[in-house]
Order: sequence, then structure tokens, then C-alpha cells
Amino acid sequence: MAYQKQERDGPGTAFNMGIATLERMNNLLNLASIRALDSDLYKWFTALLDLRRQVYPFLKEETLEKIEKLFKEIPTNSWRKGQEGFFCQPNFFSQVSISLDKINIALLQGMKKEGLLMPKSDDPRFSWAMESG
Repeated sequence: MAYQKQERDGPGTAFNMGIATLERMNNLLNLASIRALDSDLYKWFTALLDLRRQVYPFLKEETLEKIEKLFKEIPTNSWRKGQEGFFCQPNFFSQVSISLDKINIALLQGMKKEGLLMPKSDDPRFSWAMESG
């Protein structure tokens, strides 16, 4: 959350949440990637849900609608609770895995489009980062 940083000898200064927000998104992208590599579909699913919450204010409505539609493709009865937490039932594994991959890609595409992964190429403040060679 944004807060006022109090300094000893003067008034507080506004704290910009931009860096903290991007760090949260980066952490969730890393977590989602690890869970996908581990084939831990339920934890991959929850990481993508949280990432969706984090990027929600930044994505366009049509991108959000596409992502919501992809989430709805996952059968609600695909999850079971075991001794170690929730897991994907074997007969849904392939379908859920494909759906999560599509969601992951849609989130990344939306984030890229809005400049959340790399600066937009038309942003003059970051033209140096886009130069090649």
C-alpha cells in the first residue's frame, strides 16, 4: 500500500508503488513458471489468479474478458483436496494444463501490450533500452 515516508527533519514524501507493484508481478510470474515446470497445476492456477488480480487495473477490458473466458474453461470439478492440499484430478490434467498455459500466455501478452514487462518502444524515456547494436 502507498504510504507517506516520514523524514526526521521535514514533511513526508509520497511513496510510489510502481516498483513494488512490478516486483509483486515479477514474483508471481516466477512462481507461476516454477509451478508449471513442477506440473503443480493447482499452485500454478492460484499463482495465475493472483497475477490476474495484480494486473487487473492495468489491462484493457477486452484482454481481461479473454482471460476470464479462459479461466472459465477449467472444469470446476477438476480439483480435489488431498492430504497435502489441492491437486488436479488425473482425468483433467491435460485439459487443465492446456488452459493454464493459455491463461499464462494471455496474461503475458496483455502485460507486454501495456508495457508491464518491458518499456513500450514509443516511450522516449526508455528509447536507449530499445536500441540494438
